[in-house]
Amino acid sequence: MSIELIKFNDDEVKKFILFSKTYYRNNETIDQPHNYNKFCEYVDHKSYHLKNNSNKILKGRAVLNERSLYLNGKKYLATQVTDLLVDQNYKDPMIFINLVKSYNKLNNDFVFHTSNENSEIIYKKFFKFENIINLKAYGFPIKLSSIISKFFNKKIIFLNIIDNLYLYILKLSIYISQYFSSVTLNDCALSEFNEVTRKKFFKKSPQSMERNEKFFKWRFEQNLNKYYYKKILKNNTIVGFIVLRNSSYSGYNVTLLMDLLLIEDLNIFSLLALRMKLINEAISSNNDILFTIINNKNKSLFKVFRFPIIPISDNLLQHSTPIFCSSIKKNDEIKNFAKAHFTLADLDYF
Repeated sequence: MSIELIKFNDDEVKKFILFSKTYYRNNETIDQPHNYNKFCEYVDHKSYHLKNNSNKILKGRAVLNERSLYLNGKKYLATQVTDLLVDQNYKDPMIFINLVKSYNKLNNDFVFHTSNENSEIIYKKFFKFENIINLKAYGFPIKLSSIISKFFNKKIIFLNIIDNLYLYILKLSIYISQYFSSVTLNDCALSEFNEVTRKKFFKKSPQSMERNEKFFKWRFEQNLNKYYYKKILKNNTIVGFIVLRNSSYSGYNVTLLMDLLLIEDLNIFSLLALRMKLINEAISSNNDILFTIINNKNKSLFKVFRFPIIPISDNLLQHSTPIFCSSIKKNDEIKNFAKAHFTLADLDYF
């Protein structure tokens, strides 16, 4: 077996897709424009195709993505590992083991990655990788009829009446919350998150993945998926930004909160009003659920995702989302990484 590391280009994307088709069927995973954007269009950072070959035949692969990470104002270059896949026709565990041992090929300050239900135990028990962060899912139910009907796998007609009453109470609660705070959400362009607001964000969240114009352009504006952006205003002053997407997850129509960037402190009434505004976004989009995944060890994020927004058990998800760190040069910074601003924007799930 031999390990090969190649920077992504158009030809390498085609090879990546060809191997993906041996296991995946969803369009995003095997679509050329989507994968070209994912691996080739981030101006600041590169992605590399890590391949395990045997007799010139590809047996397994992963992707090593360069990412910037800020800890207490200091910038680090990290490797984020994604898209691990081993040929299902080969049972040799060394294919997987050799790939994992090569995660630090770029020799960056940190190497981090998520896992699924299969690789999580191996990372923990065999490789002894440190579980730095356990990302937490949060949500709020909008259409009770859709949620309950799917749970029982049966359409229950009378639930539509309960839906109407429930939505009326929700909208009334949102209306009442406006009297306790002047928080509003207005449409905006991502360019409004400029250098001035970026400095305010990093002052408030000194532990964070990269958030700048080039990141947003690559992650959202050039992405084939459709995202929309809102600025959070209080007394007509910008206090933050959010990025949203309407999509589907586990059979539900969902409003995905991809990112939330606060640049000013909010009191408890303003935070409650913000939560109600987020719920209203899902109502306005006619979706079943408001949904997000965040690092709740980050204080700014955790303050937002409180009552009435609900923490979701990992048992109700397709899989949990632990973040493992498999190579750390700066061991003294690991405690700060654990508190980093980390959201769906930093994952390739949606």
